[in-house]
Amino acid sequence: MTLDQWHLQGARGKGDEGLDSAVHQAIRACAEELAADGPDVLASSVAGALDSLAAVLPAEDPQRWVDLFGNHALTLEDLLTSRLIEIVVHTDDLAHSLGLPTPEFPAEVTETVLRRLLRYSTVRNGPVAVLRALSRTERAPASVSAY
Repeated sequence: MTLDQWHLQGARGKGDEGLDSAVHQAIRACAEELAADGPDVLASSVAGALDSLAAVLPAEDPQRWVDLFGNHALTLEDLLTSRLIEIVVHTDDLAHSLGLPTPEFPAEVTETVLRRLLRYSTVRNGPVAVLRALSRTERAPASVSAY
């Protein structure tokens, strides 16, 4: 499965569900469990995971298939791209909810995320809607959200 197929067939549906849906409840429950021991323990765990990944990822084949949830598979490259999108989008969500400016990411990260979101938005809303949203506010639709 390609990342585009993953988005269109799997991940995209989450955005259409209410925040009290089973999927969103499970995501929150998992996050609460991971954070239960406090921010210092969570930060240490994340730092350890980053160190481990930095040691092993460079040797991995980016086209190696990775099983997701027992019923989907993405290449390692696509899986990492999907996680990058999640990190950037949810960092913005978190900053907004705290009334803080969104942190800047490296240009390569931002460009990768924006390219994918543009692609998903175009599939979801059509090329004319996206064209107008980016160039003609007077004829733009109210939203061209990718999700």
